[in-house]
Amino acid sequence: MLLMMEATTNAIKHVFANNIHIALEYHPQLIKLSIADDGRGFDSQHCKGIEDGNFGLQGMKERIHRLSGTISVVSSEGKGTSIAVEVPLHSYDAKLARSP
Repeated sequence: MLLMMEATTNAIKHVFANNIHIALEYHPQLIKLSIADDGRGFDSQHCKGIEDGNFGLQGMKERIHRLSGTISVVSSEGKGTSIAVEVPLHSYDAKLARSP
């Protein structure tokens, strides 16, 4: 849920998207989340990061990595942004069982 909020906030705040498409798929072994916007996009090779005081994308990547998942961010200037996330359910269940 936090990832979805972060991605939509970024789409509105930074790339001025008019439309955001969110899809969530549940499979027996996997959850898939995709978020796509029609914003101005960005050059993913030269985007601001932690060294510039921007933590959004890096924070999303770290959260997904902790769940043994994968994340793909595709964007280019003027073409919008697409984020695809996959998290194995066994990993997610194991992390929940260990949390206080």
